[in-house]
Amino acid sequence: MILKIYFLGFIIALVCLSSCSSTQVQITYSKDKPYPDSSFDFAMTTFIKNDTINFGISRIFERVLSYRGSRGDSLHMRIWFPGGQHIDSAKLLLLVPGFHGEPYELYPLAIAATKRGMITAILSPRSIDVNENIADDYGINEMQDAEDAFNTYQKENRLPALKVAMFGCSFGSVVALNLAVKDPRVRATVCESIMPDLVVTSKKLLSGEESDHLQSLIAASGVHIADLNPETVIKQFPPNKKLFVIWGEKDKLISSDERVRLKSLIEQYVPSATFKQEPGIGHTLRYGFPLSQ
Repeated sequence: MILKIYFLGFIIALVCLSSCSSTQVQITYSKDKPYPDSSFDFAMTTFIKNDTINFGISRIFERVLSYRGSRGDSLHMRIWFPGGQHIDSAKLLLLVPGFHGEPYELYPLAIAATKRGMITAILSPRSIDVNENIADDYGINEMQDAEDAFNTYQKENRLPALKVAMFGCSFGSVVALNLAVKDPRVRATVCESIMPDLVVTSKKLLSGEESDHLQSLIAASGVHIADLNPETVIKQFPPNKKLFVIWGEKDKLISSDERVRLKSLIEQYVPSATFKQEPGIGHTLRYGFPLSQ
């Protein structure tokens, strides 16, 4: 018997940073037609204002990778394996959502990637989704959490080498850029809505109370935020790796001057980098159709 599981009427109030207004987004997921190998068809549709966007269907297995972080936390990460086709477990695509972002924001890209045969993992920030029981750290440990996930995945699959491509949006793009510089396993990186300076952006985004809490976490962790800033890190980007940068034309969180400044630095230190500016788009593409393309 065909099993159908529908998650309907899942309404999310998304604070759109590009317009500083609240937009109601309805997302419909469906898991349909389990195959003999336990894979299933996964589909996603979004309804935004008067638009309906269907992101298509991908046959996948879903696995939640459980791993011990270097700080002793029990962490988890969703991994989608393409169903019904040959896959190379030594190649992994990691998607990283933005600050306090939910993994389902990147499901459209995961659908597109798995349809093309890519094993696709989605990093869950602490306190969110499969890591909801872990205390929120405002992303301070996210880079290390991703590396720890790579280590566990590589060990469990007994891989002598692992090749990783990364896609990050907003703060997730900062994570992706830093890992491309630090971790030799990361071979290519796509940075969407990346900012030059984390401190400047956090002051625009966080309330006074949130900012104070973040500062206390930073002080306790010993992390030097300035060392993670894209305008600093880009100077160390390896010449043998690929970099693709996407900004929205109407991004109000990352100003036009900030984008121009960072683009100039990237062109200076990574002349092979590719850039794209999406017309009419604000900060991160999220549920819009350009994401899956």
